[in-house]
Amino acid sequence: MNGAIDSILAMDEWALRTLRGIEVREATFPYSLYKSWWIFPVGNRDRAEVSETFMTSSEIMGNHLNKLIVEAETIIHSLDNLQIQLESINEVVQREDGHIKREHKDVVCMMRLKYYIREANYITAHRSHDLSRR
Repeated sequence: MNGAIDSILAMDEWALRTLRGIEVREATFPYSLYKSWWIFPVGNRDRAEVSETFMTSSEIMGNHLNKLIVEAETIIHSLDNLQIQLESINEVVQREDGHIKREHKDVVCMMRLKYYIREANYITAHRSHDLSRR
C-alpha cells in the first residue's frame, strides 16, 4: 500500500516539475522574444506538452488508485475474517468465565463448610473438655 502511495506522490511531483519547466521556459527571455516575433503559433506545442503531462500523470495515478482500492478491499476482507474469529474467541472466553465463576462459588462454599465443620468440632471438643472438668 505504501508503494502505491509513494508512486502517486512521485508522479504528482514529476507532473508539477514538468509543468513548472514549461512555465519557466515560457518566461525566459529568448523564448518570450522568439514567441513575440515568430508568426507561427508556438503555444500549441506547450499545450500539447501540458496535455501529455496531465494525461500521463492521470493515467498512472488512476492505475495506482485502482491498486489501492484492491488492497483496501483485501484488507477489509481480512478484517472481516478477524472479526469473525474474535467473536468466536469471545464466546469461548464468556463460557469459560461463567464456568470459572461457578467453580469459584463451589470452592468458596466448600471452604466455608470445612471452616464451619472445624469450628463445630473445636467447640464440641472444648465443651466436652469443659464438662469433664466440672
